[in-house]
Amino acid sequence: MSILDAFTSGESERHKSHFCNLAKIALADGTVDEPEMIFLQHIAKELGHTQEEVDVVMENIKDIPFTPPSSKEDRFYQMYNLIRMVLADDIVEANEITWSRRFAVGLGFPHGKVDKIIDTLIAILQKGGSKDDCFEAMEDIVYP
Repeated sequence: MSILDAFTSGESERHKSHFCNLAKIALADGTVDEPEMIFLQHIAKELGHTQEEVDVVMENIKDIPFTPPSSKEDRFYQMYNLIRMVLADDIVEANEITWSRRFAVGLGFPHGKVDKIIDTLIAILQKGGSKDDCFEAMEDIVYP
């Protein structure tokens, strides 16, 4: 069994997919800056994964399929983390927003509300808002 397979054992495919999505946003400008790597390591630890597993996923990023979560809470959590990754280095890149849009649609957010969700989360997080603030805002946008 490869280390990539081990990354999944005990954890769901959606966790690996979520981590991979965050890494793709971090790589949107061609490099992973130190604040982005720190955030990736934080999420990996939160998901219970080692640095070796993180390295393997980073090396195999193109081979990991997108697996959307099934619950609303997990969708909100993943969207929240995606925008936190966009803001990790304090530079909002156009490519990061493009990836965020793709992932938002893949997460099941209505296409016509994706830009509002992204803009709202960026504004909340830049003002120091909490995860609860972000979840409440997403709830208000998606389920008015």
